[in-house]
Amino acid sequence: MICKFLSLLFFCGVCVSVFGQELQSPQINQNAIFANPGLAGSKGQTRVCLSAGAISNTIGNHTLESPQQTTTHSNFLISADGLILNKSIGIGGYISNTNYSKSNIGYVGPDIPQDIDTLLYKSEISLRYSNINAGIVVAPKFYLYSNTSTDKSRFISPALSFGIRESSYKTSSDSTFLYSNAPSASYGHSDQNSYFSLSHISAGVLYNTSKGYCGIKVSYLQSSINRFDISGAFVCAHSFYNKKISNPRFSFNPQLYLAFYLKTSEKNTNTIQAPYFVNQGATCNVNLDFRYGKFLFGTFLYAPKYIASSIGIMAGLQFASTRVVLNYMQSYVNTNNVGGFYLSVNILLKNKKTSSDPINEN
Repeated sequence: MICKFLSLLFFCGVCVSVFGQELQSPQINQNAIFANPGLAGSKGQTRVCLSAGAISNTIGNHTLESPQQTTTHSNFLISADGLILNKSIGIGGYISNTNYSKSNIGYVGPDIPQDIDTLLYKSEISLRYSNINAGIVVAPKFYLYSNTSTDKSRFISPALSFGIRESSYKTSSDSTFLYSNAPSASYGHSDQNSYFSLSHISAGVLYNTSKGYCGIKVSYLQSSINRFDISGAFVCAHSFYNKKISNPRFSFNPQLYLAFYLKTSEKNTNTIQAPYFVNQGATCNVNLDFRYGKFLFGTFLYAPKYIASSIGIMAGLQFASTRVVLNYMQSYVNTNNVGGFYLSVNILLKNKKTSSDPINEN
């Protein structure tokens, strides 16, 4: 069903109606307006972004000293942004669903030295977390051009974003004892809760040109009822190509996204309510993307705080109104892991092409 839905989106995008830089490599809950709210409306027309992805990591070998730990993170996001009031204000909105699970399984078996009366001891701890985010972005545009110029690609954009989040979580722990001369025994405990909180309250400023952009933002995140974090982020992207060619087929498009903590409060906090994808911590993503004609390809480094650092590859197709990108990421800490896949589809509506600058072909 999901495959058919994504195929339909791809088909509709090609039929509807050119892209600059997009921060679409594998920040699994990240797209352009999340990287910096000033990017709302930066295309000069309505942009729809859809993305879905999943990451899975497994470490350990099932012993109590080194339990097998498996983490899985999946995300679906849809956002839209554009310009209003004679292209003087960018606006955007988004809704996303994120699911996270973590399990630890360890045991002592008959082949491992143990208490003579115990044949097996098994311990299993699990966490399941889910949330739904929704929010809006407002980004005024202050264009930098002369009265005789028709180029409106250069502007400064201060911006604000505001979001809310409904979250739910469930934890459980189970222990099993199997004795050689006594009945087996099991012990378990579980806890679950749900709550509303503020999410992605951000203020940012962005400088945009026809060849790229650069910006900073400060974000307030209410990770739980009694916890908040204030973080900063820097984003930069630029396109390089042969300026002597009027319509070059090849371009190089490096991108950098860096997030870091400014302040955190953990007073009376249940840490279960603040897993890594809400609490980003220090996160770095470097994308080295290339375009040749309609083909996109590249590599990236993704180094977040709460999941294994990864390297990966990107491949995609670029049409007049649609960009389709697939990322595959593999942990270089544990190369036996499945890794993660991330698919994004970007669609531009009501295309009114006014420039042949190659940045619009990326």
